[in-house]
Formats: sequence, structure tokens, C-alpha cells
Amino acid sequence: MDKRIDQSKFQFVDINEKIFDAKFEGKPRSFLKDAMVRFAKNKLNLIATTIVAMVIFLSIFVPILTPKDYSSANNANMRYLPPRVPLLEKIGILDGTIKVKSANVDFDNYVLINPAEDDVFENRLFYPKSDQFNNYDKNFIKSGSLVNFHEYGNNKTPEYLGGTNDIILNNRQAHIVMYNTNVSFAENTLVKVTLNSIAENGKLTIYIKPNNLTELLPEGMLETDPESLAYYVKLGEITEATEEAVELLVEDTVSGKLAIVFESPESRDRVSINSISFDFPEGKGQDIEFEGYTLSQWSSITMTGFGGTWIRNNAYTIKAAFTYYKYNDIFANRLATISNVEYEAILEKNPEMRDAIVYNDPADPKKGWKFEGGPFELVEVVSYTTPITGPDGQPYFSYRVLKNGLLASGYTETPFFLFGTDGKGRDLFAEVWLSLRTSLLLGVIVSVINIVIGIVWGSISGYFGGTIDFAMERFVEVLSAFPGLTVLTILYIEFGAGFGLLLIYLTYSGWIGVAGMTRIQFYRYRGREYVLASRTLGASDARLIFKHILPNGLGYIITSVILSVPSMILTEASLSYLGFGLGESSTLNFGLFKLSGLSLGIILYEGQNNMTTPGRFYLVLIPAIIIIIIMIAFNLFGNALRDAMNPSLRGQE
Repeated sequence: MDKRIDQSKFQFVDINEKIFDAKFEGKPRSFLKDAMVRFAKNKLNLIATTIVAMVIFLSIFVPILTPKDYSSANNANMRYLPPRVPLLEKIGILDGTIKVKSANVDFDNYVLINPAEDDVFENRLFYPKSDQFNNYDKNFIKSGSLVNFHEYGNNKTPEYLGGTNDIILNNRQAHIVMYNTNVSFAENTLVKVTLNSIAENGKLTIYIKPNNLTELLPEGMLETDPESLAYYVKLGEITEATEEAVELLVEDTVSGKLAIVFESPESRDRVSINSISFDFPEGKGQDIEFEGYTLSQWSSITMTGFGGTWIRNNAYTIKAAFTYYKYNDIFANRLATISNVEYEAILEKNPEMRDAIVYNDPADPKKGWKFEGGPFELVEVVSYTTPITGPDGQPYFSYRVLKNGLLASGYTETPFFLFGTDGKGRDLFAEVWLSLRTSLLLGVIVSVINIVIGIVWGSISGYFGGTIDFAMERFVEVLSAFPGLTVLTILYIEFGAGFGLLLIYLTYSGWIGVAGMTRIQFYRYRGREYVLASRTLGASDARLIFKHILPNGLGYIITSVILSVPSMILTEASLSYLGFGLGESSTLNFGLFKLSGLSLGIILYEGQNNMTTPGRFYLVLIPAIIIIIIMIAFNLFGNALRDAMNPSLRGQE
């Protein structure tokens, strides 16, 4: 059956009209402009770019605008100030306070929990104790934040209270403990012993070791022989623990040292002692009681065949936890003693202070005076000593004065340290950006060197291939096979820590990654039609490499370039943390400007030495956060550039 359609049924449409291609309405745009349009479409890219730009800006200008000396301590009193940020401090965040979770208490400095009740131990709230490491002033403890709590342990220190003292046998069946002070036990003295517990088959024997024991022992017997116990004065034995103290009577006057011997057939048994006391007859001595700390000061005595430990058990101490206004403490007015010469020099420097003097008692200047108005270097003169005429005929004496804490530290009002201060009293905010400037420049220098070497090496290897590529790849494998730690150690021995070590270590194999990336891109594009066509038309190798192949792989190479900068920063910080960096006291002189040897790694190293101290964890936290932000921002920025510079995405938005 013929299915063809009759030609007469077809007719031409618009046969007399001319049809043209539609004219392009958009404007042509360059590769770079097209890349920027794609780059700007992603908001996350813009955020990352802004962060990178801010990091670079802050690292350049913050150290310049902060007139501080970073090679020496600015103020010893300003060490380890916590972060304090305007506005946030008003809502209790980053307000310059430190939270002390556990501090020793001063048992002589307390306030009553309930003032209406008696002054007894249980009704006392103890303030923290100052020592050589921490100095806490109760006036700067945040109201309502001070609490006391018990901390249990086995410490044999007076700060720990209560508990028992135990004898534990150590693979032996007996052990002896003695009070190492001679006591004159009068007739009818009572020795009272209170036990908390004793092993089922255990026995505690109480002795007095007489002072003339050596004379009593038979020839050849030593005091360390167990048989010598037969020449001790035995007061009695205890085999069970009771609520009441066991009383042992001293029948005859004897001078010596009290000893207790614990015996048991089981080699790991123990006896737990609450207290031991000496009750002397009236007029024969001062009663003595041993418990807790005082009992723990008794000593284990060496005796042949005996063995065990004398430990304190279930003792407790009182600790304080509180919130402390560190800034108020550091910048508080302080009492000081100055000579009359220094006092006159201060008044000469500030003549307005003479007119600001207001006497506490106009009739008696010895009661001191204040300097009203101000602020002045001195707030008040509390007192002064009697003048003494010196050899030169001039009077010499001293003033007890109250100094203005802020002015003494170089400030007119309490400062804000956004990141706090370090162990030398230096502004950590400026230090971080100063160290980052060095790290960034070092990262850029190393990255440029690695990129230039890597692109040249990878281009030659990937473009020519064959024997050349094989030989170059084997060289790269040999170079990358050297252990990094071994190379670092050799360089350290040869050059020492510093810029030279970092530069060589970061570049000796740092270009290998860029070279590998470039080589892959050249293998990918060198066989494409447009490359073959250019070669057929007589294009040189250099033109093929730089005009046709390299631009197409530029997106991936740029990503490698951008990502190498934070990688270099992280590596440099790690090396500085380990002590292989520039060194805090060193500088890099580039002619027009100098860079500090201070590094984020050095700041982290110093911070980790103090991170367990209350209120100093920020020394580690802040530099770590900065490094994390930089790594994330550079990664996002590098990925964004890779997508933007990818020729295969041209025209796509």
C-alpha cells in the first residue's frame, strides 16, 4: 500500500518574507568579567572573601595603630587579664571577670552565712587564700558568687581536715608507726585510742618506746629487730572498734615515744584510726590529742620483717569558687611608700596637685590629706614619718601614700583588651594580628616559590611526557620519600631555628603538590582538538603551554595556590609551637619594614602552659579560633575562585 502523501497538499508559508538570525541583545564580556559574575553569585563566597580581606587588613594595620613594645613586658601587673569587650560586658559576657572553680580558703578570713546565728565553723563562708601564684582581694569578688565546697583527698597537709589515718599491711603481717617526739608519761596517764575499723583478725598493740631502750637491749640485738618490742612498755591491745575511746593506763612514770603496732595474718589488712590522745594527771602535763592532720604526721618505722603504709584517708578540705573582677583588682588604688624627694618630684611635675590638697584634719597635718579633683598620680597621703637630718643637712623622711592604680599603669580609664593580655602584660589582640602578619607574608613567599617551581616542573613533565615525564616523576618520588622530621632535624642542626629553616623546609618539597596538579591538567588538555589544531598551524611549545593549555587548568591551579597559604600558616604555627620557628625575640628585616618573630604557634605554646590556671584558657582558645577561621575562609575562597576561573563554566551563572 502506497503511504506517500500527494504533493499537491503541501503549500509554502511566508515564501516572500526574509528570515534573519535574532540579534544578540546582551553585551559580550571577558573571561575575567564572566568569572567575577559567577563568583559574586555565591553569597558564601563573598563572606569568605570579606573574612580574608579583614584578616589581611587587621594584620597590617592593628600592630601599626597599637603603640606597644612586643619584645618586652609592658606592665607586670597587667599579666593575664581576661578579655573585656565594650557593650558585651554590660550583659555579663566577656566582662573582664574570671571564674575561679577551686581555690584554697583562708580559715582566718570569713563572713557568717547567717549573721543571726552563732559564730561556729558550719556557719562560716571562707574567703579565698592568697599565695605566691594568686592574690585575691575579697573586695573584688562578685557579690553572691562566693561558695564553699568540700574536696576529699589523702593529703597530709593542714588544709585537709578530719578523716582517718590507716595502717595498711604490704605483703607483711605487721607494721609499726611512732610519734617521733619524746613525751614524759606520768604515772596514771591515760592513752585513749579511737578506732574507726579494724580487720577481723587484726590486733593493734600500744607501746611506749623508752628513751633508754639501747641500754635495755641484750648484746647483739638491734632496735630494728622485732624482738626489741619485748623491751618496750606495753600499754595494751585493741582487737575491735568501738564507739567509745579505748583507755590504756600508764602504770609507772616513763619517758619515751608512743608506738602502735598493727598485726594480722592477712597481708593486705588494715586498721583505721580516728584519734589518739594523752590525758595527763592534773599538774603533770598538757593534754595532747592527735587526729586528722596531726595524727598523719606520725611516721612509719623500719623494723625487720615489718612492712606497710601509713596513709591519711577520707580527709577533706574546704575550697572556694567565685567570680573575680580581675580588672578592678589590677587597676585598684594601692598603698605605697615613697621618699620625700619622690613626693616633691611628683608635685613639681603636677603643680596643680598643691592646690588640690584637702587635709583630713586641718589642725593636725599628721592625719594625712587627700588630693581632690584630678585624677592625680597620688590619691591620698595617709601618713609620714618623722624627718631625719642627713649628712647634707637636708631632712629625709617617707610618705605612706595611696597611688592611683590607673595612672600608675599608664591609663586614665579602665582599658578594654578584646583578647585579654598575655604573660608579659601585652595586648593579645594586637599580638595575634602582628603574628598573623608574619605568618601571612611567610605563607605568601613560600607559596609563590612553590607555585613557580611547581608550575614550571609540572608543565614540562605533563606537556612532553614520555621519558622526560618518567625521569621527572622518579625524582619527585625520591624527594618526597625523605621523612619530614628527619629533614627538619638536619636543617635545624645546620641552620638553627629561624627564617632560613622555615623557608627551606616549607619549599624543599612544598612545590610537589602544585607540580602534580599542573601535570594532571596538562595531560588532560594537551590532546584536545584546539591544541592539536594550533600545533598543526605551527604554534610553538611555549604558546601551546601558556596560551592554550595552562589557562584551561588555571582554576585548579589557583585553588592549589590559595589553599597553600593557610596550609603554610598552619605548618609555620606548628613548627613555632615545637620550637623550630622564628623565635619571639627575632625580627625579619625586609628593608622598608620589619616583621616580628612572634607567631601564632608561639602564642599557642605559651597559652597551653597556662590553660589549666583559672581564667587563662583564652590564651589557647583565641589563637586556635583565629587559625580555624583562617583555614575555613581561605578554603571557601579558594574553592570559589576555582569555580569562577573554570573555563568549562563560562557563560553559566
